[in-house]
Order: sequence, then C-alpha cells, then structure tokens
Amino acid sequence: MKKIITIALVSLSVLAVSGTALAFGGWGMGGFANNATPQEQAEHFTAMLSEKAQLFGVSIEQMKASWAEGMGIKDIAQEQGLSFEELQAKMQAQRKQNIQEHLQVLVNQGVITQAQADARLEQMENMPANGRGFGKAGFEGKGGSDSCPCQN
Repeated sequence: MKKIITIALVSLSVLAVSGTALAFGGWGMGGFANNATPQEQAEHFTAMLSEKAQLFGVSIEQMKASWAEGMGIKDIAQEQGLSFEELQAKMQAQRKQNIQEHLQVLVNQGVITQAQADARLEQMENMPANGRGFGKAGFEGKGGSDSCPCQN
C-alpha cells in the first residue's frame, strides 16, 4: 500500500512540476528562464507569437487572444479545422525551414561550413520526429535547447 501511495505522490509531483513548466515555459511565457531580461522575454514571446500566427495563417492579435484565453496549439489547430496530422506536418515543415535558415546564417558567418550544415540537415531529416528531428523541438541535440546562437 505504501508503494502505491508513493508512486501516486511521485506521479502527482511530476504532473505539478510539468504543469508549472508548461505554464511558464514555451507557449506560456516565451520559454525563458529567470536570467532573461524583460526585453529578451518580450522579443522571444513576440517571435513565438509571430511564428505560431504564420503557422496557422492568422494575425498576431488573434494568437494573443487565443493565448490569453488559455488555448494551446492543439486547440487552435482544431479551431482552424486542422487535424493532428496536418498540424504535425505544418509544424515539421516550419521547423525544417527555420533550421535551414539558422544553418545558413551559421554558414554565412563562417561558424560552420556548407558541408557541415548539409550533414546536420541530412542527419536531422533521418531522425524520427520525436522531438529531435523535425518534430516538436527540432534544433535540439543531446541536452540542448531550441535556441540557436544566430537568432538575432
């Protein structure tokens, strides 16, 4: 019985932490930790809203309204008449385009070669869309983040 209670408490704790992280990360507050300046938070949140608005073909004002109402990406997709598969395909295409743009900036700045960019892109295309390829998190390596040093 103690084992079941312990498992239940651990599960609830994980859910609580996950819910808090979702409320203050990614979609909730722009995905920044406490070390971002207010300007960086505002810029990131605006960029995120713009990217999602482009994904759904709506205005940034519509995305702000949906966010304020507590709607998530799946809710907005449903409102737009998109199936989960269509949403996933759109997100993967958008992620691939973003990654190609980031890699090109790195090539243009001399940080990596075109061959390295091509190899990275090919490697990501061959990964399953499970958060490391062109799925949810895209530009993420082992323990990495979704940011790129070339975003500005």
